[in-house]
Amino acid sequence: MDELDPKCNVYRERTKMNFQDKLLQGKKPDFLIYESGTDKILAVIEAKRPSVSIDEARKQAICFYAKPLDIPAVFLFNGNSFSAITKDEKPIKIDKIELSDFVDESTLKNLINNNFEVETIPTGCEFSREDLLKKFKKANDLLRKAGLRDGYE
Repeated sequence: MDELDPKCNVYRERTKMNFQDKLLQGKKPDFLIYESGTDKILAVIEAKRPSVSIDEARKQAICFYAKPLDIPAVFLFNGNSFSAITKDEKPIKIDKIELSDFVDESTLKNLINNNFEVETIPTGCEFSREDLLKKFKKANDLLRKAGLRDGYE
């Protein structure tokens, strides 16, 4: 986040480019994440105090930043809740599960390029609940045979 470093791709309360600042009409996003080495904004992060609702952060991020600057991804955080959505308010998902934390730049670019839904589990790698329980029981038995009984061991 050292904005004096040419490799910096996160800007706080401002944009990297003057023309982008003009589009915001005086509004200041909490953080903007740029694609490294470019002027392309990948995401906006809107952070609020715990007493402010995620919905309030969402409205501000979408209306004031994502739509005017055509930012594809929006991360919202208020100390209690986290949400990752598109500028069209669609949830961002990996393996059909909504994101519950920030992701690195390469993952974010992958999500953007794949319409915000990425599958990381290889095809053919599906287990039933019963299969998983059998595997966990076998692993547990092996750990017990090795003398490990408590979780912290």
